[in-house]
Amino acid sequence: MPARFTVRLTPSFQRDLDDLPPATQEKVLDALKRLEANPFGPPPKIKKLKGKGIGLSLAKTASD
Repeated sequence: MPARFTVRLTPSFQRDLDDLPPATQEKVLDALKRLEANPFGPPPKIKKLKGKGIGLSLAKTASD
């Protein structure tokens, strides 16, 4: 059985997400769902953070 991954949102991320337009929020949440389902798959482009961000990842989504 494959390991399950969980995306945890920090309070500051949630506040920033709440400030985005609804269409952008949807894109970000869709990317996070894809990341949770397959953290090693194709885009969104995932980058593991270094330094103070050890254990965290950055996901980029295309902006319209």
